[in-house]
This record gives sequence, C-alpha cells and structure tokens, in this order.
Amino acid sequence: MTTTDLATFTARRRDALRERLRNEGLDAFITFHPANRRYLTGFDGSFGFALVSAESSDSDVLLTDWRYVTQASQQSPALEIVELKKDKHLWSPLGQALAARGAKRLGFESVRAPHAWHADGSDWLDEEDVEWVPTKGVVERLRSIKDAYEVERLKRAQEVADAVFAEVLPLVRPGVTERALAIELRHRIELAGAENYPGLPIVASGWRAALPHGRASTKVVEKGEFVLFDFGALVDGYHSDMTRTVACGEVSAEHRAIYDLVALSERAGVELAAAGVTGQAIDRACRDPII
Repeated sequence: MTTTDLATFTARRRDALRERLRNEGLDAFITFHPANRRYLTGFDGSFGFALVSAESSDSDVLLTDWRYVTQASQQSPALEIVELKKDKHLWSPLGQALAARGAKRLGFESVRAPHAWHADGSDWLDEEDVEWVPTKGVVERLRSIKDAYEVERLKRAQEVADAVFAEVLPLVRPGVTERALAIELRHRIELAGAENYPGLPIVASGWRAALPHGRASTKVVEKGEFVLFDFGALVDGYHSDMTRTVACGEVSAEHRAIYDLVALSERAGVELAAAGVTGQAIDRACRDPII
C-alpha cells in the first residue's frame, strides 16, 4: 500500500476518534505517545504531538520541531503542520490552535503524560480557559481492532520472520552459541526490510530453553538439545511474534514425548480460537492436556 492509502486509513481512524470525543463531550484530544500518534497521523518521527479536533478533519494538527517538518508534511499531508520554535514553549502554539478552534475541553492520555508535563501545560492552558480532561485507552480501544492496512502490515511482518527463520535453521548445529544465532537472526531480519530490531531475539538451548524469557547467552548448543527461538519482525510499525522449538540432531524419547504433549496443547488452543472466545477459555484449553 502507498502513502496515499495510509493517509486514507489514518483519516478514518481520526474520524472514529472524533466520534468518541463527541460522545464524551470533548472538544479535542492530544497525544504524544509514538504508537498512538503514528496510528492517527502516519508520522513516525521521534518527536511530535497530534491534536485531533472533535469539530472536523480540517482542524487536525501535528506539532513538531524543525527536524521533522518536511517528514511530517510528507507522511501526514491532510494535517496542518505546526513547527514548534526553539524559543517558544510548546503550550503557546497549542493554546493558539485550541483557541482558533474554540476548544475548551482537551482530552489527554492520563497514563502516558508525565505529571510535570501536565502541570506545566496547565499553567499555559489556564490562560486560554482550557480544561484538561484525563482519558484512558481512547486510542488503544480503536487500535485493538485492526483495519485492512494493519492486517497487511502484520502479515508482511510474519512473512519476513518466517523467511528469515528458514534461513537460520540450517545454522543450528553443535558448537554454535545462542548469541551467534540471535545475532544472525537480527541481522537477516533487518536485511529483509524490517525496521531496527530492539536488543537481541531470544535464543535458549538445553536447560535454558525452560526460561520464559531467557536472553541469548554464550552457551554452546549441544547435540540432542532443544533450541528455543522467540522473535519477530517489525514492519511499518507492526510487530510479528513467533516461538519455535527445534532439536539439534536426534533427541531422546523423553524429549519427543514432551514436545508432542506441547504440540497437542497448542492444537487445542488453535482449534478453539475464534471471534467471541475469551483468552481465558483458550488458555484453559491449552492447559487441560498438560495439567
């Protein structure tokens, strides 16, 4: 999908948020949380504030500094881009934007905004007679249901992870370290077009495979051991996540029995998974064959 396609989806997302703002009696909503800001605007720079008006799409604003003005204009063509000047406080242009829209009740993300940020802003916005209204999960509830653009990105992220895993699998042999496998995974994921991988993927062998989130170590993989991989790819802001357990050579009968039991547990969960089924019910279905 092109940038134009993304702009269409971000406009729909802001319209959905606008409806929620009206229902809650809010005149506008501000977010600086990177994922929420990108979801609403398409802008993926490291600094910026998205202001969504309950009034109309023509009133939406993206505030950022000089480093990102060109990028913001390209990624968020439907929004008014306001450059935050170095010699001026954020709240001055924000207050002006709110005043121009007649906004008096401003929703903000109470779990995202630092207390100092809120306290400092209150001094400025009080002058404009703007009321801060704390909200929680307003954008996250919209994000919980994926649109077509998001589904496509998630599929692509998993395609990258699948392809890279197939490339790395032949490297699993006695003598290789967990860390070497993890570095190889990360390197190939980025070469495949994914975004920067934070840290290292989880690779754990032998007894370390029992660690829920065991970091890749300098432990050497030995013949007859399980090797656990837990990783994913990040494409256009969307993560895939997969866990695979493979064997280094032949494994014992006990290893195979444990592997088969876990596979049975997984199938039970997959077969039950459907719209309307709770995560708790699926979790119970997975546990029943084991407990």
